[in-house]
Amino acid sequence: MAHVGIVSAAYWGDVMPFIPVAEELTGRGHRVTVAVPRGFHDVLAAGPWELRHLGTDFSPRELARHGEVLDRADSPLGMRAAADLWVRQLCVEPAQDILDVLDDVDPDVWFVHPSLYWLADMAAVRSGPPIVVGHLFPMMIPSAEQPPPTLPASGGRHLNRLGWRMGRTMAGRMMYDGEINRLRATRGLEPITGNVGFGWQRARRTLLLSSEHYWPRPSDWPEQVVTTGFTIWDGGGAALPDGLAAYLDGGPAPVLVTFGTSAATNAGDAFTQVASAVEACGHRPLLLVGNDRNRGALAGRDDAWTFAPLPSVLPRCRAVVHAGGHGSTAAALYAGIPQLALPMVFDQVGHAARIRQLGVGTSLAFRRRSPARLAAALHKVLHEGCAAAAFHLAGRLHQEDGPATAADHLEAILTDAQETGRAE
Repeated sequence: MAHVGIVSAAYWGDVMPFIPVAEELTGRGHRVTVAVPRGFHDVLAAGPWELRHLGTDFSPRELARHGEVLDRADSPLGMRAAADLWVRQLCVEPAQDILDVLDDVDPDVWFVHPSLYWLADMAAVRSGPPIVVGHLFPMMIPSAEQPPPTLPASGGRHLNRLGWRMGRTMAGRMMYDGEINRLRATRGLEPITGNVGFGWQRARRTLLLSSEHYWPRPSDWPEQVVTTGFTIWDGGGAALPDGLAAYLDGGPAPVLVTFGTSAATNAGDAFTQVASAVEACGHRPLLLVGNDRNRGALAGRDDAWTFAPLPSVLPRCRAVVHAGGHGSTAAALYAGIPQLALPMVFDQVGHAARIRQLGVGTSLAFRRRSPARLAAALHKVLHEGCAAAAFHLAGRLHQEDGPATAADHLEAILTDAQETGRAE
């Protein structure tokens, strides 16, 4: 059987969608190496794969130390500082350490996060395995039919194309193309524009780990982009934390409040505010606060826990309030419960808009939340048909098997690469 190398980093929603695919591949007899930062290893250590430290500490554990930077990521200057952290400090500066790991893994095929494609491309130049991207951001796949997420609304096909061209140039300047292209040159690779945001377009195939029922495919996406269905991590069999099962059993279905691992970096006040709004609407909150810093800020509450696997909790909740990240959005859609998204940055804004369009919930900009606005948004989510729409969509999502479809495509790429090698 084949050896598949999986590479990802950053937040839970960036890494965990790859894990169901890894489980599917190992179940089919393939050898899988998962190369991710150490901050994910405790959760993944028991899996049927070889686990490697990626060579960077780009994980929630490290990012929690930079709350003052990430708190401002929804402003232009704040985004520049966040890009410096995410790209320069956590990817470019440790690039040689990362490449040492990737060179040593040496798989038959790479399956990588889109923002890390440029690193896999540099590793692949030595041994030649094909690269398949696991894409998580449908709003970041260029199309004349949709504007880039930096624009508030579509300006028509011509303006959308112009927006994407400008976005690629700006992304390259903001996300350190100069430094990355100098690294590429050390391995004989030509410079490209927009390495972090758009370099993935050069991959052999891109598997969008989403559903066409959720994000319909624009007619002008290239054939190499394939939608698989969601790949939702089930928590790896982890038990609920102490007291959570009793809380769920102890009253009506609560409203879950969770900001994932990006918006939750330094969000104690936000959790308190949203919990108060939930209570004002006559419902019980359930807070999953993501890190010890937030847990300390909420000391004394009996409805707050640091972490629990969303698929184990969401089916027992009435609704969910979250930041609009890929993992939380997908899990809520699959559970069939209505959502209130409080987005901060580009992908979250895109998911929030789609949630509104589908009628499965509504959204409110994270910075614009207030007691009155939160109450109005929660009323809409809980009383205006969102639950029925969410239930209906979930039924369609359950007909898909994202991990199996992704594994099928990876096996097809492997077969093609083997046949091409024999022909040569």
